[in-house]
Amino acid sequence: MKFENIKVGDTVFIKESVRFDYMSSRCFFVPVKVKRVTTKQFVTDNDRIFKKTGNEIGEVFSSAYELGEKAFYDKKISDETEERDAFKAKIKLEKEIMDKLCSIKIIKNSDHSKEKLNEVSCLIDKIIDSIK
Repeated sequence: MKFENIKVGDTVFIKESVRFDYMSSRCFFVPVKVKRVTTKQFVTDNDRIFKKTGNEIGEVFSSAYELGEKAFYDKKISDETEERDAFKAKIKLEKEIMDKLCSIKIIKNSDHSKEKLNEVSCLIDKIIDSIK
């Protein structure tokens, strides 16, 4: 049994998907705490997981893992919370920048105010900083 000795308060890792496009997402392994344990399953904040296999109940491709365990393509499970948070911040910034740029509609030789052009310049600087 994969999680035979799991108890309340233990940490397991689940795969969390962050959607960044209509059909695209990126996955990260993040830690979650075990809230409740029964004879055949354990419960986290959002998931019920079989102790025997580590598979999420009702899901075919979702599983729980232990730190250091090998998963997809021999990838070792590690805490990717920081990477996930940075990715979410990048997606939020990109959306904010695109929304502002779409609302400004800069046209060559137009009479845009210096404030609007300065705003665009600041947004471009943010893009460059996020890429570094």
